[in-house]
Amino acid sequence: MRHRLLLFLAFLCLPARHAVAASDQAFYYPEKTVTAIVPFAAGGGLDLSARLLAKYVAPKLGVPVEVVNLTRGGNIRGNMEGIQAYPDGYTLLIWGSGLFTDDLLVRNAPYNYEDVEPICGFMNDPEVLVVDRIFAERRGIATFTQLLDYVRENPGQVTIGMGGNWTAHDLFRLRIERIADIRLTECPS
Repeated sequence: MRHRLLLFLAFLCLPARHAVAASDQAFYYPEKTVTAIVPFAAGGGLDLSARLLAKYVAPKLGVPVEVVNLTRGGNIRGNMEGIQAYPDGYTLLIWGSGLFTDDLLVRNAPYNYEDVEPICGFMNDPEVLVVDRIFAERRGIATFTQLLDYVRENPGQVTIGMGGNWTAHDLFRLRIERIADIRLTECPS
């Protein structure tokens, strides 16, 4: 695994078709398409970030970088494909918080964050709570505390949109509910 990740980091810095010494023989890397596995459906934040990264890395490598979305089973299928890929530098795993949360939430998860070694960080996905301005104005909500009070006083009336059940977004919601002793109606995407 480490070999594959180090090769990826190296090819970000080297000109395309760089000769690499292997034993007594030189070989050129990369010689074929590099596959970047995204363990989520197309269109999400991780997918869009991976496609943007691929767009800029491919010309540097001199070969296409194909982003492949492997879904089903949450992100487990895609993570497993990436973790178990042959370590030749042609298959990369673009992973997000699921690699950490699966270890906490999935009984007998088949992997954990120690099964990969990150080579670069290229995006940040902070958890942010945003309230519709008109909703807030009509209810006299100007602060986070006032929002929490409103939710407490109106159970079942406030819906929160988020990335999906048991994701980092959902854990953020659960944490707010626990600390504030409230219940939000979730609407996962």
